[in-house]
Amino acid sequence: MKDNLVTIPIILGALLSFSKPIGGLVFMIVFWKIAKVVRYEINIRTYMIISGWGIFLIFSANQASVQVLHFGLATVTVLSTAVYLMPLGIYDSASLFQQIIPYVRLYMKMQ
Repeated sequence: MKDNLVTIPIILGALLSFSKPIGGLVFMIVFWKIAKVVRYEINIRTYMIISGWGIFLIFSANQASVQVLHFGLATVTVLSTAVYLMPLGIYDSASLFQQIIPYVRLYMKMQ
């Protein structure tokens, strides 16, 4: 009985601590799938992959339980890079989509 009282919180704590990196991995996979769909435009594909890495790094480095100074410095370094990568990829891919829209409309009218 006492073993269950100790192991259940340990298992739940591990699952809850791994939920953020797993969520970031899922978002990263979604952005990579979008990059595969838009493979005709290499710049948009690159920016989608950059956004995927940024989201993954944000979700995995944003752990509030880091109390050790050395890990805290590494986390802040990775988090600052990730906070730069995610909006960069999303903004640049959106601006490239905006430039492509007139050509897509023209192509759709021709068919």
